[in-house]
Amino acid sequence: MTDSSLLSGQALAWQIEQIERVVQTTPRGRGPVLVIGAAWQHRTQLLREAAKRMGYYYLALSLPLARTLQEMPERRRSLALTETVATLVTPPRGHVWQGCALDQIELFFLPELQANVYGLLQRLGREQPLLVAWPGSYRQGRLAYAPPGHAEHQSQRVGSLPCIHIEEFE
Repeated sequence: MTDSSLLSGQALAWQIEQIERVVQTTPRGRGPVLVIGAAWQHRTQLLREAAKRMGYYYLALSLPLARTLQEMPERRRSLALTETVATLVTPPRGHVWQGCALDQIELFFLPELQANVYGLLQRLGREQPLLVAWPGSYRQGRLAYAPPGHAEHQSQRVGSLPCIHIEEFE
């Protein structure tokens, strides 16, 4: 093991501890805890490890959501989004989990789905503890995804919310 991989392990462990602290201090039913920042590979690694350590069900949403929506007529997809995602974040039968760690949510931002992404996450987070890899930014009480002018751009004032900003780790 090299010094740099040891540092990586230390950084990962420290960031997981930060996530656990935010999750533990967030009242149940308050909504999701967002993990914001870093490259997607690092968010995924961090979310997987945090989920394992906290007893959460880890779900990489993109593929199962895309498959499910693809089977529906286009006009029904936006109407069925909340119900479809709620079904997907429910742990498999016979498994008991402390919550759900939701990753790869980028499909939520497709313009044709017309989704209020944070509103959807809020509803899901009221049902069970929810940890979400947010692929955008959170600054001054505003959540954003994609730059202004981009077809998938969304920006919403949400006030304060439970989140953790993670840094790149090598």
